[in-house]
Amino acid sequence: MAANKHLDLSSLGQGDRELVDRQKEKILASPQFKSAKQMQRFFSYVLEKALHDEAKGLKQYTIAVEALGLPDDFDADSNPAVRILAGRVRERLEEYYKGKVENTPLYIEIPKGSYVPTIKRLTDGVAALDKERDVAEDSESQGPKLGLFCFNDDKQSEESNQLLEHISATLAKELSHFFFSRLYVQIPFLNKKRSELIGKKAMKKYGIDFTLLLYIQELPDNKYELVYRLWDNNLEEVISSEIFNVARGQSDKERSFLLRKIFAVVTDFYQGKLHLNWARRLLANEESIPEKYRVLAYYRYYADDLGRDAFKKAVVQCQRALERNPNDVIANIVFADYCRRDYVYGFDFINNSLEQGKAAAENAIRLRPDSHEAHYALGQILFCQKDWVHSVNEFNLARDICPNHPAIEYGTGFHFCLMGHEKEGLKLAKKAMELSRYYPSWFHITPFLEFYKREKYQEALTEALKIKEPKVYHGPLARCAVYGQLGEMAKAKRELKELLNNVPEFMTTGKGILTRFLGSEELAAKVWQGISKSFKS
Repeated sequence: MAANKHLDLSSLGQGDRELVDRQKEKILASPQFKSAKQMQRFFSYVLEKALHDEAKGLKQYTIAVEALGLPDDFDADSNPAVRILAGRVRERLEEYYKGKVENTPLYIEIPKGSYVPTIKRLTDGVAALDKERDVAEDSESQGPKLGLFCFNDDKQSEESNQLLEHISATLAKELSHFFFSRLYVQIPFLNKKRSELIGKKAMKKYGIDFTLLLYIQELPDNKYELVYRLWDNNLEEVISSEIFNVARGQSDKERSFLLRKIFAVVTDFYQGKLHLNWARRLLANEESIPEKYRVLAYYRYYADDLGRDAFKKAVVQCQRALERNPNDVIANIVFADYCRRDYVYGFDFINNSLEQGKAAAENAIRLRPDSHEAHYALGQILFCQKDWVHSVNEFNLARDICPNHPAIEYGTGFHFCLMGHEKEGLKLAKKAMELSRYYPSWFHITPFLEFYKREKYQEALTEALKIKEPKVYHGPLARCAVYGQLGEMAKAKRELKELLNNVPEFMTTGKGILTRFLGSEELAAKVWQGISKSFKS
């Protein structure tokens, strides 16, 4: 067996992680494991723990109780069930791989004396790996490809370079959750000269669109600066760059929050520089956009436009992708969001929109359980269906998978406020704004609504004035309503005029939109009251 390289499971890139997932599913469906439910549970559990960097917790007791469902009083000293099962799983894995090496890019095994799986990349399976990856790319929607490169400095201390290595590994692991972009290359620790050479080769081989460059600068008093630069390989220019302070002895929680600020600026779908530049470049020549990029390119297009025509064009692209491949994870997630928007804004372009949206989100979760986007999309659908208990569960699952994600923190906070959890909701909305100075101004809708509900109209106006996106009609809507309540009719009419320029039919459809958007007839009626005052005056 030609196996010459172990993979670091805690920092796999998106492409390799998908290969591991597919390899696992093949193993579980094989004759060796298909009817052996306890072996399936054991294998799935230990592999997921290893992939999520939780291998230290793989003890006989935790496997017995958490994976196999044995009683809490399980005693490993007197009960050899886990050891026996582990031995059988090892034997079945060996049996599975016999005769399959030439067609298998990855080899998973559980070494004797350990419950922690290891994965080797097979040199004989490189062609199979590339072929499998190519097949996946051809049949599934995808977004831009991101390479991660970290530069060390031979003149700096070993401690600073170790810090960079740790940060880069953590960053790679967290970036793997951002399914709308693909982390193809992760090189954690290279000097600049060698990184540039390998980087050029990787860009050519994998077609990398963007490169995220990281390095650490030492400062006096045992302090450091983490520098990142996002490089557009097509434009050959830096499109985003920032410096963050990193204190010595900083906790993992503090460091994770810092890294999330990088995610917010770089990879967040709504505000991230990566998706904005990528989609706008593709949309400059719509006729030449490859099919695999169309779902996310037009999703980005609709996010910038928000009109009915843009919505229809985007939905059609998504439906075509699902016709080609019903298990296209990205297309399912995006379609679930379109279904919610179709319901809320009354576009009536998708039949049984909430039911279809729920099915799409659940399918995406089945295919990709660790996708925060999929759980978040389902949470929004369930909110619209007034299933608020399960909606909260899905929002929290999304936050657990991808903590400190600005759009998810904000969206969860917004829905929590509408479901009556005002204190926690406002806290999350504030946190979302603190994560990035680039946050969209419509994040101020949540505090606006909370002030408006309590008839603190002057404070509500302060928040409404901060909502400035030109094609987001929430700003003029909020200002029209609050000016109406304050009796400032000239200003209210000016905002109403802008609102009707964007949505001419709003006075006919607006109250229904508000009710569906807010999930509350009472709050919708209160907002509508302020708008009606300006319309009637």
